[in-house]
Amino acid sequence: LPDIENGDATIAELANMRSGIFNYTEDGDFVAVLIEDLLREWTPQELVNVGDRNIPYFPAGDAWHYSNTSTVILGMIIEQLTGNSAGIEIQQRIIEVLELGGTVYPTSPALPAPFSRGYLFLGPEIGLMDITLSAPSSSAASGAMISSLSDLRIWAEALGKGTLLNADTQQERIASLESIVFDPCADTDPDRAVRECPEYDQYGIGIGELEGWVGHTGEGLGYTALAMFEPESAAVVAIMMNRSGVGTHVPTVIFREYARLLKAM
Repeated sequence: LPDIENGDATIAELANMRSGIFNYTEDGDFVAVLIEDLLREWTPQELVNVGDRNIPYFPAGDAWHYSNTSTVILGMIIEQLTGNSAGIEIQQRIIEVLELGGTVYPTSPALPAPFSRGYLFLGPEIGLMDITLSAPSSSAASGAMISSLSDLRIWAEALGKGTLLNADTQQERIASLESIVFDPCADTDPDRAVRECPEYDQYGIGIGELEGWVGHTGEGLGYTALAMFEPESAAVVAIMMNRSGVGTHVPTVIFREYARLLKAM
């Protein structure tokens, strides 16, 4: 994608959130359109265009800022390389191999029963909005996934151990974890409001670290989640919540309290 801002970012910089490319979900106009029409279909290129109409945070590789646009672009690269959508590749390479019977990459708003309804907090005056039925295309490869708690436990272990990777690739991935220095001053637009990034102690190639555990967190329309793996004990923690937009990633807060309690025992 040579014509977008920071088009010189490498695949590694997209995956470890050092591309500097603006996070399209931080675009206020996009969020307003999204909430107004939850069933609107979006192409990955449209999502990238939303990010691209904003100034990058910093030159590629210079700092760290979590960007869903980067992951959408990774999904587009998957399609370029394989000829298949990211969803098909995830189905064949991950879901089927790990036998994740409760996990899908959805292509429509329909949810497999049973399911929890999802709620978005829109402030004290409006409260919670039921946004269960929404087009997953608004997330694309950055988070258009449906799963179950039991499947998240399997995935957290596979992610942490590198079950689906060869040994060299897993070693490279774990070695890529770097302490995060979220510096608002690195933003190339001094007038832009400071946005909060996902809370990690370290982040690498598609994997984060919290309190010595490795895995990933997630937040979508109406839902938040966390799946973490502790390498020494092989313990797994998976948390799901059917609410988003509360300002704090509650699964991460709960997990940190739990992990610190374990350390103190």
